[in-house]
Amino acid sequence: MFYRVAMALVRFTISVFMGICAFANPVAADPTQDLAVGYDAYLRGDHDEAAARFLEAAENGNVTAQDSLGVMYANGEGVRRDYALALMWFEIASGNVPEADTLWRARLADFKAGAAIHLTPAQVSEAQKRAREWKPAR
Repeated sequence: MFYRVAMALVRFTISVFMGICAFANPVAADPTQDLAVGYDAYLRGDHDEAAARFLEAAENGNVTAQDSLGVMYANGEGVRRDYALALMWFEIASGNVPEADTLWRARLADFKAGAAIHLTPAQVSEAQKRAREWKPAR
């Protein structure tokens, strides 16, 4: 239930983001385009496509996609449920959210805690280590 509410917040965040990006000139595939296609796929119920597009955008440094991918791993939407990967993506997103965005930071802290309760301390440490070592593709 917690993650269903979280995904509703992610959908809202993405819709606001997409409204802002609607005026951008989509020249080549970029994390914003992957996010837009992923969001559209999610709304159509094509969670496999959404997860794939969010992964592309997340790997290229898009913080909204990183957050959304964490939620999808926590819910098992389009991917196998994996709380360790969810925690890893929430940690990565936390490192990329602007300092001034305290609401987003607080929400991610809740998401991280929600994922961590399903993991052993060793799994939490490993997910955090993977997040620290992660580098964007671009």
